[in-house]
Amino acid sequence: MSTPRSFLTALSSPSLALTAVTLTAVAWPASARAQDDTPPGLAEVEVARSKACVATLGRMAELDATLQPFAERIQRMRDLADAVSLEDSTDVVPLDPADPLDAAVRAWFRTDGELALRYVEEPSDSLLQERRAGRERILQALRDEVSAVQERARTPMTEAGEVDITNRRCQGAIFVRSAVLEACETVQSPLCAPAARVEAGSFQFVENAADLWDIEQFRPWTDPGRLTRGPDGSLAGARTVARVRKGNVAITVGISPLIRERSELTPERITEFESNLDSLGFRFEHPLFVMAPALEVVANLPDPIGGETHYILHFGDVTSPEVIWTSPIEAGGPVQMAFPAPGYVLARLQQGADLTATAIRVPDGEQAGEVEAEAVFSLSLLTVNQVSAVSALLAYMSGGGLSDDLVVLVPPS
Repeated sequence: MSTPRSFLTALSSPSLALTAVTLTAVAWPASARAQDDTPPGLAEVEVARSKACVATLGRMAELDATLQPFAERIQRMRDLADAVSLEDSTDVVPLDPADPLDAAVRAWFRTDGELALRYVEEPSDSLLQERRAGRERILQALRDEVSAVQERARTPMTEAGEVDITNRRCQGAIFVRSAVLEACETVQSPLCAPAARVEAGSFQFVENAADLWDIEQFRPWTDPGRLTRGPDGSLAGARTVARVRKGNVAITVGISPLIRERSELTPERITEFESNLDSLGFRFEHPLFVMAPALEVVANLPDPIGGETHYILHFGDVTSPEVIWTSPIEAGGPVQMAFPAPGYVLARLQQGADLTATAIRVPDGEQAGEVEAEAVFSLSLLTVNQVSAVSALLAYMSGGGLSDDLVVLVPPS
């Protein structure tokens, strides 16, 4: 059984002391920089991103076209498997006699129907076993085909190299129209026609890079709901998040259960999870899993646009921040972390404390002694619905509702 994919698996599980260790020699700014000031490197970074994404999205379109037949074949096998499991071919007809697996499913329906009629006339365990064996054979054949198709698709995906990684820098980005049109003179890309207003598209554009800094978006804390199954069968729900975006800088912060399989952890790590819950007064009982209320941070960051070297997530003003997460800026792109949230962080969120993400610049020479950081810009999350959403989710986790639902969704047996 794999770890539920709906929850951010901890890429690492740093303690707060470890997270903040790189900034122990930093004196916080005496004042915050005016947030309306456009960072000096914004235009250069965003023009470069827009040009690069023209080529990246063009390569992704080629890759998608190459992979489409594989995806369609896999979906057909899954549809056939559903039809066999439900003993209902309505959604998969007509079955193509020229396709070996369509023909095999058609033959199975005919044979299974004959066995079912015989069982009605004269019930017997042997007929039931024969039906079960036949169903398992055809399902295994469909599973084998899915594995084979996935293996064939692996070659073009491998050949694509870093396309998927670089594509993450382009997902959801707002592009500079003039830079896109310039790159489109030599490259074909899904960005080109929308940028030229030849056709509608799902992409957003600004006329000038500086206009990006005027774009702000806020998402209040979402209602968490209960633990459930997602469309793909993985665990979902039991999560609340808030999001803030300024230009192409986007920060999402959330609270969710970090669920890990006991079989994947050392006894010491299991004890750490259980001790954490005991200290919080949470009830969680499941023989297969351990859980911790986790703080999620997902940041879609450009390359430095104002000389920033770190991002910090903190309570309070940047001149005396209560830092709960830090990340050095190495390159633009998504940063994704989840780690057990200390009790004081959960308590402050339930009290409605403001959360702010601040880009700071730490000058070289930190090792030589205390240096003063410079605040480049800050993004504050809304507190709308924060108290009620976080409190409801933590009550669901602490009162046993989460573990009770998990037992139903993933029975211990």
